[in-house]
Amino acid sequence: MKLKINKYITLALVAVLSASCSDSFLEEKKNYGSVDDSFYESQEKANWYVNNVYFDYYSAFKSPNQSLVGSFTDVYSKMTEEIGGIQPLINPTITYVNAADGSGYYGGKLEDKINNVPYNRIRDCNSFIRDIDVKGANLDKTFREQAKGQLYYLRAVQYFDLMKVYGGVPIVTEVQTPNSENEEIKVPRATVTQVVEQIVKDLDMAASLLPPNWTGEYGRVTKGAALAVKSRVLLTYASPLFNKNWDNSNERWEAALKAGLEAETALTAAGYGLYGNSAKDW
Repeated sequence: MKLKINKYITLALVAVLSASCSDSFLEEKKNYGSVDDSFYESQEKANWYVNNVYFDYYSAFKSPNQSLVGSFTDVYSKMTEEIGGIQPLINPTITYVNAADGSGYYGGKLEDKINNVPYNRIRDCNSFIRDIDVKGANLDKTFREQAKGQLYYLRAVQYFDLMKVYGGVPIVTEVQTPNSENEEIKVPRATVTQVVEQIVKDLDMAASLLPPNWTGEYGRVTKGAALAVKSRVLLTYASPLFNKNWDNSNERWEAALKAGLEAETALTAAGYGLYGNSAKDW
């Protein structure tokens, strides 16, 4: 590896690049091809892939006030009554007319490089979920299931953020070969209900594959985390943000309550709970 690269490289990137110490891996990423098959030769290398997806999701996180994986800005958290002042997106004197005036979170058009934007993160999840049981068939089954569980969780989290910003968005769960002329990959925008169903499906799958706790590892998502996010997704779906019948229909609220109780049960059984025993501690 050249010295000028080493000067700027992070530990997470080291893990990814050392999977294939050649220019071919970078060229494949640039051309949107599949990642090097050496990622599936061992648990260590497969973990490098998973860890790099975590890095793309959370390396920009700096504060609980920031939201939206990958970018983590405080634009949307400022749009509440808890933050003083009038912010641009809720300023009645500002008129938004063109698409460029809206949120750029979705990501721009496909270019000749890999950008850390939502659908590229989704693509990385899709690729691993597709390949780990085939190219990594020699790996331990429990390892493969737990690895997939993390990627199902991360894919769900990404779609949840997209839903909160845009409502319905295209649902892509397979690896596509980019081609502006291929009509088959021009996925239409799904409804909010369809997006929620996909998110819940992914989180249920994640919960079925993930352990309640990780032995000797920190920062990885667990079964309880998947169930907790599911309850948040369903609560958001039941709220006035996405539910015009929020005040005269209990169906969505009941689903959110059920999910919340399931999450609480699983987290309590796994030894998790509130810190301390009083409001002063909290």
